[in-house]
Amino acid sequence: MRRVPANRPVPFATHFTQRTRINETGRELLVNGLDRRAVVVTGGASGIGRSTCERLARSGAAVGVLDHDRESAEKMPAELLEAGARAAIALPADVSEEDAVAESMRRAAEAFGGLNGLVTSAGIFSAEEMKPLHEISRDAFESVIGVNLIGTFLCVRHALPWMRASAEAGAPPASIVTVASTAGLRGHGFGPGYTASKGGVIALTRLLAHQYGSEGIRANCVCPGLTDTPMQGGALENPEFLEQMTRSIPMGRPAQPEETAGIIAHLLSDDASYVSGQIIAADGAATVL
Repeated sequence: MRRVPANRPVPFATHFTQRTRINETGRELLVNGLDRRAVVVTGGASGIGRSTCERLARSGAAVGVLDHDRESAEKMPAELLEAGARAAIALPADVSEEDAVAESMRRAAEAFGGLNGLVTSAGIFSAEEMKPLHEISRDAFESVIGVNLIGTFLCVRHALPWMRASAEAGAPPASIVTVASTAGLRGHGFGPGYTASKGGVIALTRLLAHQYGSEGIRANCVCPGLTDTPMQGGALENPEFLEQMTRSIPMGRPAQPEETAGIIAHLLSDDASYVSGQIIAADGAATVL
């Protein structure tokens, strides 16, 4: 495996090449490298994950849609190819099941001829976690940790060997974007398993950036605040609930999933080639209060 000693950083030219293409009007446009990315997106069939897949497809990336919902995942590749993806594959799997995760990473790498991007947006929140901590069962706590934190660990663990092999073969060094939550930054006063898991994802991301930076592999974490996704269960359609939830958001509204997807796409791209180890809140300024 290609390793770069700590005192010999990866040369800039090895992971950023300024290229252009011509659009339909004849204007020369800078290409930000997403068209050279082969990315697995977990939780890719809904919410932020789905929006991320769509955003990557429009930039010409190869996209693997990993989701526990087989039916929804299998509908995605045709849509992504129509949107502009150079390749797309459905990867039905539960991120908490290691064998399924390992097989999904293998399938993606073999289908795309390598792997150099990962977005871990799969996550759950249990309604039981709305209770005080002393009333929450161990099973409920562990089930959330199992998907949100252990699932993130498993996906990264099994993606890294393929990413390192791809770099050996000449592909751009990998970019990993984990998805945590503002709950991991300051807590929301509920959801012990959710809060602990998202705090763990933040810490794990920083570790990744430190351990693999010498190989040019970047790792960053996006922490969404209130976002209008299926995880909300339609609650934001209630005007009173929406007003209550947005009262502490300076921008006065929830995010749309495509807004967070844009941040993720930027972090995967060559435009963020020197950004690593960063924790970025996408929360309408809620965490500044």
